[in-house]
Amino acid sequence: MALVIIDPGLHMIAGHHFELDTALLAAAAGLGVPGHIFCHRTNNPHLNDHQEITPFFDVLGQTTTEDPMLVDLDRFQLQNERLYRDLNRLSDVLDMEVSTLLYATASHNSLAGLGRWAREWTLPPRHLFVMLPGHFEFAIEGGAGTLDQLFYRYGFSQFPGDRVTFLTLSDRQAREFSTIAGRTVERAPYPVGELADAPASPEAGVGSSGRRRVLTCGSSRNSKGFALLPDVIRRVLARRTDVEFVVQYCPTEDVSAAEIAASGATVIEGYLDRPSYHALIRSADVLLLPYLGPAYRIGTSAVFAEARWFGRPVIAANETSMAAEIMADARIGLATSPDPAALVLALETMLEGHSAFIRDAEDAAGAYRRNNGTRLLAQRLVGGA
Repeated sequence: MALVIIDPGLHMIAGHHFELDTALLAAAAGLGVPGHIFCHRTNNPHLNDHQEITPFFDVLGQTTTEDPMLVDLDRFQLQNERLYRDLNRLSDVLDMEVSTLLYATASHNSLAGLGRWAREWTLPPRHLFVMLPGHFEFAIEGGAGTLDQLFYRYGFSQFPGDRVTFLTLSDRQAREFSTIAGRTVERAPYPVGELADAPASPEAGVGSSGRRRVLTCGSSRNSKGFALLPDVIRRVLARRTDVEFVVQYCPTEDVSAAEIAASGATVIEGYLDRPSYHALIRSADVLLLPYLGPAYRIGTSAVFAEARWFGRPVIAANETSMAAEIMADARIGLATSPDPAALVLALETMLEGHSAFIRDAEDAAGAYRRNNGTRLLAQRLVGGA
């Protein structure tokens, strides 16, 4: 038996794709199951240095039309067709009978190609698990809705009825995808990197300066609320001298490092290695994650999962799945409106009562670690259907 991770989105050794894929292989190996990863075809020399990873999938390419009415349909057709072609090549490489496959992750632009390949298997694998993506720009509830929803519904319809299990990482996402798929979508244990293999006690949440540390991590996209940070940081620092802001992020065109640094935050630009990243999260008193709906209405965030694992209290924005989890268990942190004034008020509340918030978050972390983690997900996968 072998665990094979199919991840066309993996193209570099930094970030959650690489961390979670390799940690999952390590967890499977600990259960006596060898594994391998097939990723995006890349010239990245660091990725090519890893023997357990084979660059395999072609560049998805550009759309062939400039007609704005046809771009989404063109991309859907192009990407699904190329994926289907590459998966057929993969069948010739794998020993399908002994392989359990995990596809991570299947968006509306890959689900139909993946399903077509599964429907046409000559020699099926032991089982195929399909991990659905973490966030969306649309809502599934309430009928057919957007074109993307129709693409998802069509993609689900292409799969055979057996040897396939759909997985997701939030309860809300599992419910809504089950509705659109017309079949069960299972909420899987969240694979929190290598944390499940070596859980560490949370460290004291005081930054090196002695001030209370507010941390934000992630790509600086508008969907993650990074545009709100400079205003929030300036307002808080104008009123308090006992707090420091640290922002670790991978830059995008939405918000620049200079904007955030000018507001008074310490900026850590780019990815950190896993030990440094985890130490940074453990050093925080507060994780400020103002991720926005609709992008995070049903999906969740790896940073949120890591904060929960380490028992760090979180501030999240209303209308997101993170806020829903906080409302279900108030020990996790606070949920508030995604505007600077409300975020400042939530920060003031948490900083004033930081000892109680950290104590509650650490208390909630015990149950979270028991029910999530890389090892638990690996056990689910190697156990098959």
